Parts: sequence; structure tokens; C-alpha cells
Amino acid sequence: MDSSLKIHKTKRITLTDTSLPFRSVSVKINPPYFYVIDGTVPCVFRGNSSDWKASLLWKSNTYFSHPQIVDSTTIAFRSQTNTGKSTVGILNFKTNVVNYGNNILQQQIDGNFDSDGSLHYDQKTKQFIFLYRYRNQYTVADRMMKVKYRGNTIDTISKAQISIAEVKSRGEKKMSKPPLIVNKGSAADNGLLFVNAGLIGRYEPESMWNDASIIDVYNLKKRSYISSFYIYDVDGSKLRSFIVRGNKLYGIIGSNIVSYKISDKIISQAK
Repeated sequence: MDSSLKIHKTKRITLTDTSLPFRSVSVKINPPYFYVIDGTVPCVFRGNSSDWKASLLWKSNTYFSHPQIVDSTTIAFRSQTNTGKSTVGILNFKTNVVNYGNNILQQQIDGNFDSDGSLHYDQKTKQFIFLYRYRNQYTVADRMMKVKYRGNTIDTISKAQISIAEVKSRGEKKMSKPPLIVNKGSAADNGLLFVNAGLIGRYEPESMWNDASIIDVYNLKKRSYISSFYIYDVDGSKLRSFIVRGNKLYGIIGSNIVSYKISDKIISQAK
């Protein structure tokens, strides 16, 4: 689709190997390349958008999630250590070496569920951002995954409010009750962090909360809150996911793709 969402074409992706046990496939774009990724296999296919044919680039036993394309030969992701704690890593396809940023995620309860969140790579500022799902904290790291600083969102929940139970028969742990979600989703672009707030603000009218999703915007360089705006529901459905490119926000609401122009007042804060 073009940026106006008016011109669209349908393309079919083909893979050189379809025998793998795919369970959680995602497609990432970094022109001119595209990537077909499944962290449960785990594997990464890469192809060119000129023909949409992808070949197997990497396969391993390093299970991962939240893949982020850094460049044509590098991918970042969230994974687990041998002790079951969450961590983030960066893989170079040329060397097949994975480097971990072991101090990026901070444990509060179990080091796994409490460290759930969203990993982003800002192509313009060349830095990683990890936003926690259950607390008001984010971490900014450089391209080598060295922590630059940690910041906070305007929400007041500083410790994850989750309950974990152990299923001894399976040797597993799971959530024993629904967790308190602080940050539903997020996007990062040109030094700005856009957060889909999970909790209603102190001065937020409940009527708006029922009819729209609230996006809070932060300046990562100044570590400051800028402003908030609404993304309205469509046919009773709320915003599921979104990306930001320049002054445009593109989101998926139900089965619809929507486009919002972000105000110049917000975008100018990136300079």
C-alpha cells in the first residue's frame, strides 16, 4: 500500500523451504530486503522485494521473539538464558555470533514474565528501546546493546503487578491471574517513543477511554513526556498494533488499516 492507503497491490511470498514447523511467522521489511521470521523454529529467511522470494538465511536452536531488523546482516531479538531469565540479543548473520545485552532487562519478580515488553530499533537514531509491558519503565541502548540510560513513562506503576504460579507436574510457571497491563504497545521513530497506554490517566475522561486508544509521546533524548493523542475505535474494535514513519502513524484496528497525521508540534520535538 502507498502512504495514502489508496494504491495497493497483492504479492505472494514464496520460501525455498516450507517443510519447517512454522508456528509464529512474522514478516519484517528493511528495503530492499524483506524477512520471514519464526523464533519458534527458529529460522530467518531473507529475500528481495523485487520478486518476493526468500531463502533460508539462518537456522539455529536459539529460540527468540520480538525480532527487529537492524540492517541487512543483523537482527535483534528477545530470548531466554539457560536459567529461564529474559534477555535481549543481537545476531550477525555473517559470523553467526549472538551477543547479549544481559544488563538491559531488570528483574523484579521472576525475570521472565515481569520482563515482558516491546523491543524496537530506531533506524534514524541507531539505538534500541525496550519498553516494559507491566511497569512504567523503558531502557535505551546503543547499537552494541550497551545501556545508555533508563527512563519512565507518566504512569505511576513502577513494579509489575503480576502473580505467578508453578505447575509442578509440567515444571512450568504461568500467570495465576490477569496481569495489570501498563503499556499495551509502542513504536519508536527518530528519537520519539509512542506508547499505547494500558491504564486510564488521572485526568482522562472515561468516555474517551471507551471510544479510543490513547497514545502518549516521549522525547527519548530529553527523557521527557511531550503530549498525548487519540486513535479512535473502528466498528467497536480498538488499536491492535501500529508503526510510526515520519509524521504518519499507521495502525491496525480490527480488519482495517488506518493512517493518522501526527501534529507538527509533536514531530518537531524530534529535532
